[in-house]
Amino acid sequence: MWDFRNGEIINVWNDRWIPTLPLPLKDLVPTAHFIVTVSQLIDFSSLTWNLSLLQSLFPSSIIQAIQQLRIPLYGHDKLRWCLTKSENFSVSSTYSHLSSPHSTSSTSQQIFPWLKLWHLSVHAWVLLFLWKCLSSCLPTRNHLSSFIDLPTQLCPFCTQKPKTVFHLFTGCDYTQAVWFSPPFNYNLSRVGHLDFHSWVKSWFTDHFVFGFSAVGIPEIAAVISWQIWKARCNLIFKNIFIPPLQLANLIFKSLNQWLQSSHHTPLLQPPSFASKWNPPPSSLIKINVDASWSSNSSTAGLGLIARDCAGSFRGARCLTVPALDAEHAECLAILHAIFWAQELSIYNVYIEGDNQAVLSFLNTGQGSIHWRNHNILDDAIKLLSVFHFHVYKYVSRDCNRVADRLAAYARRNSSTKTWGLDVPPFLVDVLLQDQSLLPVSASHIDPNVSNVTATTCISLLSS
Repeated sequence: MWDFRNGEIINVWNDRWIPTLPLPLKDLVPTAHFIVTVSQLIDFSSLTWNLSLLQSLFPSSIIQAIQQLRIPLYGHDKLRWCLTKSENFSVSSTYSHLSSPHSTSSTSQQIFPWLKLWHLSVHAWVLLFLWKCLSSCLPTRNHLSSFIDLPTQLCPFCTQKPKTVFHLFTGCDYTQAVWFSPPFNYNLSRVGHLDFHSWVKSWFTDHFVFGFSAVGIPEIAAVISWQIWKARCNLIFKNIFIPPLQLANLIFKSLNQWLQSSHHTPLLQPPSFASKWNPPPSSLIKINVDASWSSNSSTAGLGLIARDCAGSFRGARCLTVPALDAEHAECLAILHAIFWAQELSIYNVYIEGDNQAVLSFLNTGQGSIHWRNHNILDDAIKLLSVFHFHVYKYVSRDCNRVADRLAAYARRNSSTKTWGLDVPPFLVDVLLQDQSLLPVSASHIDPNVSNVTATTCISLLSS
């Protein structure tokens, strides 16, 4: 598949260049046309798609798919191996594709790595639990309702959707909070396109990455899943609700005991309830970024928040953009932060985000991000090359709460909006919490720097 950059060597009709379409556009070739390359579909004066030309060539569904493609600022088209995230050809990826041409659950089960699963260094009851999950034998409400009448099929945690295996371990808000708690920091929104078998298979690949470095990633994922099941049973049969952070803490302790008994290094740090946002050096403006992706609409909300060395609010922006997945959205958040910094004439900038793979790529040029997102970060690196000074840094979600709330607001409200020095009311409480944790010397707010004082924030909060 082609990694679209400038479109000069990609054939519109014969090449595959639209990620959301499985095949080239051969069947849509008009009888008389002059269009050959993708670059001919672009208005380079405004760096936008030529809508009138698209409308004369394609049906509305294809036009929509094309318009969702961002037009990169720099670079040349590249041919990629689309069966791997890294773009590198492998025999195993080819075999998996040929063995499972339609990615059905039945073929997925046939090539499932059962041998690796049975050799996991966990208790036998955890292995039995995983086998039940993968064999559709786990007694969830959705499964039991096929045999007996139940008062409800809804998930006992969120009470919003039927409790299937996939919902319980990946889709429920409660579950997502557990997986995303420190030190795990695993964002489940990135697996929305997978079925349960494929998700468990990903435990055995390099693409399943937690917010820390440790051995035994499949074992850790298995234990977290099993503990979530135990928490569900406690809620249903004993009416005991364990908050997500408390459950994450219990899981962390049990995992450390397992690692120590297995002669492995314990996890780097326990869940931290004191993690806090830190201000940038005096000469810099810090922009925190985050993204909130919806698999249902393939759109994402982006949140950007700017603050100075005193913790003073210097502006905020939220946007709604099309996005293929959560990682794609996180990359777009970085790029839009740079666009915003340019608009504000800020050329000494400190950018923070909570996606470790994306920030690692920006800092080292290496990482496990998908090849189709390289063009976004390549543009970001090129744009920042003219800045006087810039820093990228990965932080935990606890240190990125304001940007997280902005991104969620944008997604839920399909909102694109910019705030100058007037604090959005829905951010007041988290801004105050961040500022209350700063040292006295840092948290002093100079009224000449910002018109947002603690008194102003408190009055907004109480209104």
